[in-house]
Parts: sequence; C-alpha cells; structure tokens
Amino acid sequence: MSAVTVLTGDEYVAVNGWPIRAVIDDENNYELYFQKSKSSIIEEHHELEHSQKTILAILVDAKKNAIAPSQRLSLLIQLRDFLPLLERGQYLSEEKNRFTKTIKSLTELAYLLCDWSLLIFIRTRLSAYWVYQASQERIELSFSLSTAYQHVGRYDLAEQSLASALLIYPSHSGLHNTWYSLKEENLQQQTYHHDNEISLTPLTSEHLHDFAWQYSEPIKELCNLPLFVENDDWHYWYQDMQADPNRYLFAVIHQEWGFIGCVNLQVFNGTGFFYYWFGDDFQGCGFGPRAVNLLMDFGYHEHGMHCCYAKVYTHNLPSHKAINKLGFKKLPFTAIHPDENEVFYYWGGLKPDHQLFTELTILLKNIGSSLQPVPHKEMFNTNNDTSILSEALR
Repeated sequence: MSAVTVLTGDEYVAVNGWPIRAVIDDENNYELYFQKSKSSIIEEHHELEHSQKTILAILVDAKKNAIAPSQRLSLLIQLRDFLPLLERGQYLSEEKNRFTKTIKSLTELAYLLCDWSLLIFIRTRLSAYWVYQASQERIELSFSLSTAYQHVGRYDLAEQSLASALLIYPSHSGLHNTWYSLKEENLQQQTYHHDNEISLTPLTSEHLHDFAWQYSEPIKELCNLPLFVENDDWHYWYQDMQADPNRYLFAVIHQEWGFIGCVNLQVFNGTGFFYYWFGDDFQGCGFGPRAVNLLMDFGYHEHGMHCCYAKVYTHNLPSHKAINKLGFKKLPFTAIHPDENEVFYYWGGLKPDHQLFTELTILLKNIGSSLQPVPHKEMFNTNNDTSILSEALR
C-alpha cells in the first residue's frame, strides 16, 4: 500500500488511486476522509454492511462446524472478494466501528478456516485496524502475525514481525522471550524449499487443523495412512513419524491457499522411499510433480540420495500418470499377498532388475514396511545373485 502523506485544509493525496483528505484539530489529532460523491459514499456503506453480514454468517457456520472441507476453498475465494472493499473502507472515518467489527469477525474466521494468507493480509494491509487498537491488542496482533507466518513456513518473517514489535515495545518480556525462542529455532530450522507458488516446510504439531481440512477417507486408503478419530490420534501418529531419524515429513504450502498436502521421504544409505498426497481441491493441478521435484532436490542435496523408490496402488491411475511424468520407471515385480495390488517404481541410474529387487527389499526392511516384493526367477541366475537375495530377505 502507498504511504499516506497527511495534508491539511482542502489538500488531498491519492492512496491506491483514491483521493483522501486529512482534517487536523487543535491537538494535532487527525481523521482521513475519502473525497467521494454522496452517492459513492452511500454505495460504499451498503457494500461494507453486506460484507459484514456475509462474513458474520460464514463465521456462525464455522463455529457450529457446519462447513465441510469441500466448501472451504470456495469460501476462501468468496472472502477475497471483500478485501479490496475493506482496504478502501479502512479510511472511512464514519465506518470505523463497522470496519473494526468486520475485521474482528474476519480474523476469527481466518483462524477457524486455517486461512493464514488472509490473516497476513489483515495484519499487513489493513494498517488502519492497528491504529484503532490499544497497546496490548497491538502486541497480540504481532503474536498472531508471527503465528500465521510460521504456519506457512516463513519463519524468517515470523521472527521479523516480532522484532518489529519489540522496537515499539522493547520492555515487553513476552515479546522478547517469544522472539528469542523463535530466533533459536531458526538457527536449527530445516531447509525451506520452494518454487514460485508452493513450498515445503517441515510438518509440525501446529499443522493439526491445516492437515484435517485436507485429509479425507480416499487419501487414507490410497496412502495407507491411519484413521484419525481424535486430535490425540493425530498427535500420536505425528510423534511416531518424528521419532524416525531417517524420515523427513513436509507440509506442502501454497502461497495463497496455505496447506494443500504432504510429502514424506525416508533415506537409508543414499536410497530413498517417498509418498505424497494432496487435498481433493488441489489434485490434478500439477502440484504433485512440483512438490516431488522439490523433495528429490532436498534428498539429493541434503542427504546424498542417489536413487529413490515409490509404490502406487494398481487402481490409482492419476498417481501412475503423475509418477511417470516425474521420470520414475515401473519395476517388473509386485508384492506378495495381500499386497499384490501394489506397483513399485524407481528413479535413479540404470541397474539390472535383480539389483533393483535386492535394493528395494533391503530398503523396505529398513523402513519397517511389511511389504515384500515377489522376485522373478529369471532375475537370479547365478549363485552370487542368490546369496545377495538371501541376505536381503533375512
């Protein structure tokens, strides 16, 4: 947003194309006014009133848990239609109360829908909202902005938002302690991988609700993941994932829509095994291949991964198509019953089938998988090959 130059009398300055006049009283207090026609002001008033009612109605549904995951994205898109109006409306002095109430409702809704980019917009673009708040409320706003940045993996900006607040409130111990803790975490933070639209950031316990909005029964079945009935079920699962030192679990973050899926990579002695999933609204959009490319770069540069394996259910045709596009080669063997509907894929340098089979068998054993590939007899024609296979299957 353009900086506002305060002018007196009948002078005005344009902000985002809107002419604004400042009126200053004897105590140097000032109010900002749009230089608009009466009909325009009335229209703006009705639009703000409509946006307030709509946002409040959506908030009521969200509090009742009446919003289904399939409705979330369309609601997020709808809320963005109000943002240009709110950005202009923050300078309408006569609408200050309505604006403040609307922003409070919108903020609460952003938390419930895990819409972190919306919350960041509110905190960074609707600066007049900050002006209307008392000191303690401004500090709370700084905390919430930092939280939003952390959810989208921008720990640098999360730290920066707290540092900026400390310049205004240097003696606030809560701000200082939180900033210092976050600064220490950033020094140990895992690499942040991104392209121009999506990023990979380590999945944390704070992603519980983001995860829940995207997770569904089909994803559970296709990725062989657990059923999460209670929040504790998810936290137990997350703790198990974190306990594996060879596992790297990332949230896939879209710069506008936030958490859209997960990628998981396990690496043993330079050999990787991965899976990924995306929420229903973000499947078939090309995000999978892009996320996997980022994941492969991470494995290669951070952990010396020189090859990688994956598995896909026979009937999961979209995943077969996607993994082929990534350059993975379908392997000529499957798993023993009851997992014979699993298809294995490989990415890496050229190797004979018997070597791929042995390498995959050892890898599955290392990652604690119950899957056991079925060998083709023609793959093992020498005693040496047979001894390697026997060692792998022990």
